[in-house]
Amino acid sequence: MNRHSPDARDPGDQGRAPWRVVVRSFYVAIILVVAAVLWLGRTEFSQEVKRYYIFYRYPVTGLSKGADVHYNGIPVGRVVDVRIDPDNIELAQLTIEVDLSIVRIKSDAHAFLTNIPSGVSYIQIIGGTREAEELQPKPGHRYAEIAGSFDCSRCRLSASTRRLTPGWPSCGGGIRPLSSAVLARSCCS
Repeated sequence: MNRHSPDARDPGDQGRAPWRVVVRSFYVAIILVVAAVLWLGRTEFSQEVKRYYIFYRYPVTGLSKGADVHYNGIPVGRVVDVRIDPDNIELAQLTIEVDLSIVRIKSDAHAFLTNIPSGVSYIQIIGGTREAEELQPKPGHRYAEIAGSFDCSRCRLSASTRRLTPGWPSCGGGIRPLSSAVLARSCCS
């Protein structure tokens, strides 16, 4: 038999061809997986987000990283950090991310911590008028601050519960002043 004929096999070449196919298939599979991840995640890479701070003087029970952020009931972002304010241990400092393709937060907006019956909390931003300027960071600050306001659904605590929790904010006490438009849409009356 001719050594260069297609039927001739080198005894040292046995089993190499299948391994070459396996290795090449593995590389092709890796390239396809990377391409699929990039294609499926392209909205994440192209999404323009802006971060904001929110400070609360009361407990933020049930709120954690990844919690939803809503604007007038519409999901617009997520909570990226929950911690004690390093400059004032009396405050909870939240950092949120808002998708700018959905909404731009205005200077007259307020952020409420909202609880649902399951105990999970989320941020509800309300207010904000077309005439107001877009919220910008104060000089020397990394992110702009959305005014944190008290969720007045907590005002419905019974009188006995309020007596058991001295210092718990009551509706209208210890919170930042709200515009009449925000108060009209909130549950405080």
